[in-house]
Amino acid sequence: MLVSYDATVDALYISFRRRADGDVARTAHLDARRLIDYDADGRPLGAEFLDASAGIDLDGIPEAETVHATLGRIPHGAQPQGSDSA
Repeated sequence: MLVSYDATVDALYISFRRRADGDVARTAHLDARRLIDYDADGRPLGAEFLDASAGIDLDGIPEAETVHATLGRIPHGAQPQGSDSA
């Protein structure tokens, strides 16, 4: 998993798979702050969290347990790094 954060818009993006594994075919809006990208076969590619500093709600997020564990390894106050922009 790759985690990237864009502080200018307070958006966190978590890639479940490398984009080479599939291009985004559709984006599902779980609510105003949570979006899931899917490939053409319906596999989740990543999740975007808007207004991320207000907290991350993992309810309904694919691979939520892995996302939780990944976010838990980021030191408090650190900025997640990644090559993908959120």
